[in-house]
Amino acid sequence: MKAESIVINEEKVFLRKDWLGWHVVYPIRNEDGSMNWFNFLFGGKANLITLIIILVLAAFLLFGVSTMFASCRDLATNMGSYCHHNDAVSLINEAIRNNISLPYVP
Repeated sequence: MKAESIVINEEKVFLRKDWLGWHVVYPIRNEDGSMNWFNFLFGGKANLITLIIILVLAAFLLFGVSTMFASCRDLATNMGSYCHHNDAVSLINEAIRNNISLPYVP
């Protein structure tokens, strides 16, 4: 489908209609035929902002998961510092060595 152009407030806007309705189109070629690299790479300013928000959320998610794994790794390697009773630590170590499942005690 070819995009139609209209002029609003002395600015040319390109619209395209598909099965969802009319949408603004950010063409990858300027009117003089030169390449519009910003629209080619990001698809317009709104898509760039959406991309930045998604990347920030993904970075926070990655940071949270790596922090969680680091604390789990620390707990697994230094279990004695987290348990205050030596009997519990020795019971857990003996169960791990002998591959025994411990009962759940709340």
